[in-house]
Amino acid sequence: MIKLMLTTVASSALVLTAAAANPPEATTSATAPTPKYQPVEAETPITPVAVTTKEDAAKLADWQFAVADVNADGSIDEEEFAAFVAASAEESAGLPGAPDEKSEPASKAFETIAKSDMKITKAELVDARSKSFDKADADGDKALDALEQQRFAALIAAKPDKTDKTQ
Repeated sequence: MIKLMLTTVASSALVLTAAAANPPEATTSATAPTPKYQPVEAETPITPVAVTTKEDAAKLADWQFAVADVNADGSIDEEEFAAFVAASAEESAGLPGAPDEKSEPASKAFETIAKSDMKITKAELVDARSKSFDKADADGDKALDALEQQRFAALIAAKPDKTDKTQ
């Protein structure tokens, strides 16, 4: 028993010593790294099929913006948007509201939301989700029922662009 405790203590000391001797290197690169989608710690997001009010649509847009703006510069560029769409499509595959063959390609969705400056601001994303909410609200009662929720999810779904033109 004592031998086991000594072995455990010695192993722990070895790990701590190795960690102290080899601290992680800080990177100071002059070139900006390629944005990669990395989920951020945020409140549990509302899903597109759970949106029932315009306020919900705005909350969804806020969460999507926080996650997609990888470099935190206050706007989403086309590369960040494409990475977010690809990751979202992968996570939602097989679920209601997931992108399908009828969904708009990411590049087209980006151009629609970003307009001429080719950057998406939080206000532009909130506005886009609000317009999609209005289109989905077939009866105009300012609340989405189950069928309208599915329509909203389909309206905002974007599919990743094909990377190989031969596909």
